Amino acid sequence: MDQAKFQEAFNALREEYRQNLTAKIQQLYDIWNQVDADKWNADEFVTFTRLAHSLAGSGATYGFGSVSQAARSLEVFAKQLNPEAPPNHFEHAQLATLLAQLQESALTATRTSVNEIHERKAPAAPEPSSPTRRVTLYMPPSASSRDIEMQLGYFGYDVKLCEALPECDELVESKPLAIVLDWDFAQAKFSAAQLARLNELGKCTPRLPRLFLATASDLSARLQAARHGATAYLVKPLMMTLLTETLNAQTSQHGDDPYRILIVDDDASLAAYYATALQSAGMQTRVVLNPLDVMPPMDEFRPDLILTDLYMPHVNGLELAAVLRQQEAYVSIPIVFLSGETDVDKRLSAMLLGGDDYLLKPIEATHLISSVSSRVRRARILRALAERDSLTGLLNHTRFKEQLGIEVARAVRYNGELSFIMLDIDHFKMVNDSYGHPTGDRIIKSLARLLQQRLRKTDILGRYGGEEFGVILPETNGSDAWGVMEEIRVAFGQIRQQSDGVDFHVTVSGGIATVPPATDAAMLNELSDRALYRAKRSGRNQIVYAME
Repeated sequence: MDQAKFQEAFNALREEYRQNLTAKIQQLYDIWNQVDADKWNADEFVTFTRLAHSLAGSGATYGFGSVSQAARSLEVFAKQLNPEAPPNHFEHAQLATLLAQLQESALTATRTSVNEIHERKAPAAPEPSSPTRRVTLYMPPSASSRDIEMQLGYFGYDVKLCEALPECDELVESKPLAIVLDWDFAQAKFSAAQLARLNELGKCTPRLPRLFLATASDLSARLQAARHGATAYLVKPLMMTLLTETLNAQTSQHGDDPYRILIVDDDASLAAYYATALQSAGMQTRVVLNPLDVMPPMDEFRPDLILTDLYMPHVNGLELAAVLRQQEAYVSIPIVFLSGETDVDKRLSAMLLGGDDYLLKPIEATHLISSVSSRVRRARILRALAERDSLTGLLNHTRFKEQLGIEVARAVRYNGELSFIMLDIDHFKMVNDSYGHPTGDRIIKSLARLLQQRLRKTDILGRYGGEEFGVILPETNGSDAWGVMEEIRVAFGQIRQQSDGVDFHVTVSGGIATVPPATDAAMLNELSDRALYRAKRSGRNQIVYAME
């Protein structure tokens, strides 16, 4: 069945499901009415919980995230109760509330056409057809190629299988993110001319990563692959976690965030020139003409570097640097002064008072770009060492907590929405005990990579410690957050982990809390932690949305 026909059939099934939602909810109410009538039946209550469980799974499958989330909350709460005894007053009231919320979600869904299923305000991940996530796999169709395609798919890669090498213009036009080549297959099936074409492809796409897969591991085999353009060499039998890690490392340079430069200059025409020059190099810029207005963009724009005129009315560059250096959050941001001052002593004095570089006006665009780029690159490396977890590259605990406070304050200030998720790898101690800590580290890194691939660039990720992760989704309500994290939960559980030739799977649990109702980071963290605890207590391998 081709994609169009599959989508047509799926839409028909989804529409049928939508139309039957009312009847499914009525089944739950029929059982619930027995509780109100004091006709408690343990078997019926088990059926009640099972129906909620069914809706929780099927709702997500057919795109009704709010129905699925509401049913999951009802199921989780119901499972905590003793089916042999009627619920007490509090439990009865909570069940009634959760059931009403489920009914409201179903009513909303039944009023929504197939083409109006809710979407996030921004996509959690690129569309599968996006060329920026495409990986071209050169090997014959086989169980191995299908496995690679499936496993990379969980990380958001769109894998295209090919058996013949393209011409240079074809490769340039298709714009793959990387090439993965079965080197054993290529050497056995490709002609000498085709093998030589590998070097030609390297010349027309010099920055394109090329991962070779081969059985031999000796230096001679690796050298032969390198001479044909291999940028990475992976030995079979292939460990999928190693392949995804290598892909991520080889392609991360294409996904770096653009440098953010804050320009503070009272001369609008000069500021525009600097901005235009830096933008031409792919940088993002923000211009402040009055240095007294610098604080809001410092918080909102979060610049990598400040480019400021040394002499300005009201506040000069030295005073601005002194004020910024008084604040811990801005101590490490490079400040580059721009001035026509030629006195060496004054220039050195400016450097001693908080500046990191001094550029003499007028400055050529190429010089400006080079100076700013080198400063930002070094600053990012140093900041990463201080703020990033060494294993995953995500924000460390301290930096993530700081960012959570910033994002919550922003959401509260602008009456916006924000979702915070605590994730925890299930039975992680058992994994470490059974397979060793190096395998545990690989699993932690695989979850980090999955989160990075599936979430938006505006989302914020951190390693809370051990096997715990934190996720901040700005401008995202709880229902949408649940849908996104549920997809990640399912994908992570399907990733094949490996250790000493043994294949196994690992699952993850999560708790979601939102702003509103939370009004500060401490409250948000507590609600999310409670939801995660409920997920663990209810059997793990699930995402629970805090309804408080």
